[in-house]
Amino acid sequence: MSTHFIRTTIMRGLIVALALLSIQHEAQASCGSANCFLVTGTQEGIAAPSQIILDLSYRWIPMDRFQRGSDKIGTQPLVPTVDFEDGTIRSNGHREYRTNNELGQLDATFGITPRFALTVAVPFFNHRSHEHADVHADEHHNEPQNFSRQDGTSGFGDVRLTGKYAFLIRTKHLLVGGLGIKIPSGEYKLLDHEGKINEPTLQPGTGSWDGLLSTYYSYEMLPHRLNLFGSGLYQVTTKNGLDYKMGNTLTLNGGINYLTMGERPK
Repeated sequence: MSTHFIRTTIMRGLIVALALLSIQHEAQASCGSANCFLVTGTQEGIAAPSQIILDLSYRWIPMDRFQRGSDKIGTQPLVPTVDFEDGTIRSNGHREYRTNNELGQLDATFGITPRFALTVAVPFFNHRSHEHADVHADEHHNEPQNFSRQDGTSGFGDVRLTGKYAFLIRTKHLLVGGLGIKIPSGEYKLLDHEGKINEPTLQPGTGSWDGLLSTYYSYEMLPHRLNLFGSGLYQVTTKNGLDYKMGNTLTLNGGINYLTMGERPK
């Protein structure tokens, strides 16, 4: 058993333990969709003046199901490969098998006024294990493959700073809008096992300064007991130092919060 494996196992255990200790009776909505390892920050994040709210989370997202639209397919898909050294994109360059995404993140919200708060999201732990095969078709359209599971990455991610304002505060309604920025604090030039710059989606960071626009709405069906919520975040991306630009992304979440413990409102 390697030292790296032991160290990684201990870190994962500590993250899960701390996350369990941080659970409060009145839990707020948090991102749980499959693309949250790429885009996070849709929490409502409003705090009272001088109040600080800390949210520690751990996400593990296995990606081994292959789909075309809403239909599941049984074969591993071929995806494009970006060759940063040559400045080209090779279509159908990789045959994907599996990617496991792990993210440990700390969100800290600071209340400034009754309606305005600042939130900083710190993805301090990013780990991606990845399996794929390089595909090089010959003149007979055969596909010699070079399977590898050595191109996973680990590292510190991109920090996000967001200012959020409560436009509507009523007995049953809460509407919050946010404007923020993503700082390129994560590594985006890590190398693969062949010594080339690894795939952009496997890097801990993107290397670009991006804009963030978020919204959160909550409706109280039963005061302090049952509420419906919906949230969204739109990320506007820019080019990084490799002259590469990730696509703009939109994250939508919705659900129900029900408080099972604590004193009922009188």
